This record gives sequence, structure tokens and C-alpha cells, in this order.
Amino acid sequence: MGMPVTVDIRDAAPSAVGFGSGARGGDARSTSLPHNVAVRIMRVRSSGRKPNPGEIFVGSVESQDPLGEASTLFRMTEITFSDGARNKLHVHETDQLLLVTAGLGIVATEQVEHEIASGDLALIPAGERHWHGARPGQNMTHWSILGPGKTAIV
Repeated sequence: MGMPVTVDIRDAAPSAVGFGSGARGGDARSTSLPHNVAVRIMRVRSSGRKPNPGEIFVGSVESQDPLGEASTLFRMTEITFSDGARNKLHVHETDQLLLVTAGLGIVATEQVEHEIASGDLALIPAGERHWHGARPGQNMTHWSILGPGKTAIV
């Protein structure tokens, strides 16, 4: 076996990343990544959460960023908001996905608040001024998934 290599899937042929005809029932071998692409497995456990006193948060928050610098296409952070903690009104340059994995929370824009619970997926469009966090008296954990871009408190 050779050394693992990194493939930029934006430049790869569709069948090289599993999206070619094999993914629809053709040759099963074409649905896999090339044998020399390094696949990384990150173990995500609650023990990986650390207090996050970031200026964007109000209240007690823990977070973990298992991808770190492993991806240039995604920022993926697990955030746990305790007892009504939330973040401040902010905006992203890219769409944001929030996947709630535990508890009860709120996603709000300047006009409306939406209740969210475990199993819910929220899509927040780029440029939408919003905040999110746990409902008062509740805890809530979600995954925040973003593309490259900046986040600004407003």
C-alpha cells in the first residue's frame, strides 16, 4: 500500500467520490473512494466538551470541534447550552445547519422564535440575523455545521 493522499472532491471525477453510475446500481467498486485516500474517524464523546467562555455566548456553554483543521469545507461544532444559555444575535457568511441532539431550545430571528427539540434540523440562510440556545430552565445540545466564512456578532 502507498502513502495516503488527500483528494479535493471539488476537482475529482464524480465516480471517484462515489457519485457516479455505481451509486445507482452499476459497478459497486465505483461507489468507493480511491484506495489511497485517507479516511479519518473522529471519536466524539461528551467527555470531549470543554467550557467555552466565548464572547458570543450568554450563560454556561460547553463545546467541541472534532474536525479542527481536518476540513477546509466544513466547520462542525457540538455545542451544549446549559440552563437557558444562548448565543448573542449574530450572522454568518454561509448557510448554517443546526442539528439538535438533546434537550429543548430556541432558534430565533429578529422577527420570530422557533422551538427546537432533539431530532430537529434547522437551516439558517447566510446573512440571516439570528440567535439560538436552550429554552429557559432547559439544556440543549446541537451540532452547528457551517461552510467557510466569518461569523459576526451584531
